[in-house]
Amino acid sequence: MRWMMPAVPAALLVGLATSAQAEVLARWTQYVAGGGAEARAVVTDPACPEATVEGVAIAMTERAAPADGFPERVCALALADGATAVAIAGVAVPAPAKRLGRVGIVGDTGCRVLPNWAQDCDDPTKWVFATVAAAAAATKPDLIIHVGDYIYREKPCPTLIQPGCAGTPSGDNFPTWAADFFTPAAPLLAAAAMIVVRGNHEICSRAGVGYSRHLSPDAYDPAMPCPQRDPTYTVAIEGQSFAVLDTSFPPDPRVDPAMAAILRQELEAIAAAAATAPTMLLTHKPAWAITRGAHDHIYGSSQTYAAAACDSLPRALQVAISGHIHLFESLTFTNGGPGQLVVGNSGTMLERPLPRDLSGMQAADRTIADGLEIHDFGFMVLDRTPAGWTGRVLDETSETLATCAVVPGPLACRLAP
Repeated sequence: MRWMMPAVPAALLVGLATSAQAEVLARWTQYVAGGGAEARAVVTDPACPEATVEGVAIAMTERAAPADGFPERVCALALADGATAVAIAGVAVPAPAKRLGRVGIVGDTGCRVLPNWAQDCDDPTKWVFATVAAAAAATKPDLIIHVGDYIYREKPCPTLIQPGCAGTPSGDNFPTWAADFFTPAAPLLAAAAMIVVRGNHEICSRAGVGYSRHLSPDAYDPAMPCPQRDPTYTVAIEGQSFAVLDTSFPPDPRVDPAMAAILRQELEAIAAAAATAPTMLLTHKPAWAITRGAHDHIYGSSQTYAAAACDSLPRALQVAISGHIHLFESLTFTNGGPGQLVVGNSGTMLERPLPRDLSGMQAADRTIADGLEIHDFGFMVLDRTPAGWTGRVLDETSETLATCAVVPGPLACRLAP
């Protein structure tokens, strides 16, 4: 007997016909471990939909079967190098990029819902991810990077405090994933293939099962529905490499020596590769960045990752790109090494503001030589030039807030006139 899916946010179904297409709740293309790409789909059917590649019909295979909290089915299709025209159930999805002229970057996108405080998830001026996603898609990127933290609706809405989130789903289940990510991200999913980075909100004690089912770059194993961490892998597009390192799992306030040793070993492997190909490092937690905590305490991000990176962060890297801190930051350090971009301002509640000019401040054991903070919602775009890469920081209305020289030379971002 055909099973029926429990209630899903209505926005997922708006405008869909009562055909096979009506059973596809989300479709996208992402890069996976090993450097290839997959087309993926979320469906309510008891079977995966048919895909077409260059007009040839190919059956998608089941990635994750329905399970408690996740009555939907996740399907996948590995895409061969050179694929240019890909569709799922008759609707086009992005093919893997063959040229790389523009990269769109978002991070920390979900709507924050806690027992004693919540964003107004129903007000697009208060939770702006849908607007950010549409604005980023409108820049026509060749690649989308999400630096992690997709799910923030961790607890039921405190309606007495914030009625604007009344009725929102919460917890690690598909309705939450639909509301916090798949529905608002739809323009991005249709715009370009993605590199997804695992955030600390996607560790196994939080939204790790949903992440592993839908977005993990690795194969899904129902016997281990949430691996503790993702493999390190590299994506190469038109001579540019992106090394993806999972920093979601180490603790922030203390050093875990065993975890630091794992990260150090993987950074050394990235260093060897970066010596032979232009490489950007993608992580969720940055090794060195700053935010303002209680009682105006200024602190760095992940002590474990910083300990690992202290002697092993590859100096040949062009730049490190992360999220985790809910601001935009551009940082270089007095001891040299690659600059750090933090793009954690794409939807969730922003951190307390810092000074615009961060120069001279401390980020853990590093002194900031040149630093800029922007306390506004938005995203970042990197544009390739004959000389290297430049960047723009944009708000949700697509207004340019800052411009950046990324590579060659030291990273430097300056406020737009």
